[in-house]
Amino acid sequence: MNILIAEDEKSVRMMLKAALRKTKLKPIIACDGREAWDILCARDDIRLVLTDWMMPEMDGLSLVKKIRERKSEKYTYIIMLTALATRHNMLDGFAAGADDYVSKPFHISELLVRIRAGERVLKLEDALSEKNEELTNLNKKLVGLARVDALSQIGNRLAFNEEMEKRQAEAARYNRGYAIIMCDIDRFKQYNDTYGHPVGDKLIRLIATTLKEQLRSTDQVFRYGGEEFAVVLPEQDIEGATVVAEKIRAAVEGKQIEHKGSDTDTLTLSLGVAAWQNYGAQERNQTPEQAQEQECEPEQSEDVIKRADNALYEAKQSGRNRVCNA
Repeated sequence: MNILIAEDEKSVRMMLKAALRKTKLKPIIACDGREAWDILCARDDIRLVLTDWMMPEMDGLSLVKKIRERKSEKYTYIIMLTALATRHNMLDGFAAGADDYVSKPFHISELLVRIRAGERVLKLEDALSEKNEELTNLNKKLVGLARVDALSQIGNRLAFNEEMEKRQAEAARYNRGYAIIMCDIDRFKQYNDTYGHPVGDKLIRLIATTLKEQLRSTDQVFRYGGEEFAVVLPEQDIEGATVVAEKIRAAVEGKQIEHKGSDTDTLTLSLGVAAWQNYGAQERNQTPEQAQEQECEPEQSEDVIKRADNALYEAKQSGRNRVCNA
């Protein structure tokens, strides 16, 4: 570990340098506070500082204050050396941010013991920082897992709700439209009853993969619940979203997955499509800002979801294996 020595007396510098070389510490010498500060600014590998109080250019108290004011990811342990051994001076040093205080003249063995204590503090701080980083990374993983459906490995209902909130906020603020597709596996209960739940689970994963294969990198797919999926298409209108939905429907049908419980003996999807609408601006041929001034509220995400659900219901009621848009 490196240790910076800020001391204006040459004899003291030489004595400290010689003593510290017998340890595992690597001394770096500065003749005054200004030089010490310049060294600290140029390097990020100094964690221990041993500084005299009375020095030209910049005294030790000012150096301590500047060290504590700077932004650094790792802690710097500071020991002050001074002949000003009054209680008032000691309190000033600690208030400025010093960790320890040694009065001049000092015995080198005492100083080395205090330096080793500083090393232990830094090692404990590093260990604590490492543990905190591990906990932070673990929390990030847990947050991610809380938004992933365990079976299909795509976003779950919570992730879908958060994505819709984001899309709605951008739509309301920047008039960036979006569309959603609600997808439902036709006669999935009969599929489970016929082939068993383990096979049904494999089907869920296969459908999730098939959906992702038909989408742009900016689109997202979620497991909405059971055998139902939701697709969010940023900056997409109803016509474009309907084309995407038809691609998805055709892709699933094209896999020719056997389903003896269906009318066609083949597994299919039904899909409902809806796109966000800024009613106020559209009805009056206005900008979103003009519509907002006249209290014309744009459509909310809940309304878009409801319309897509209604379109899905219509697709199911009118024969399945088809796309209906709102």
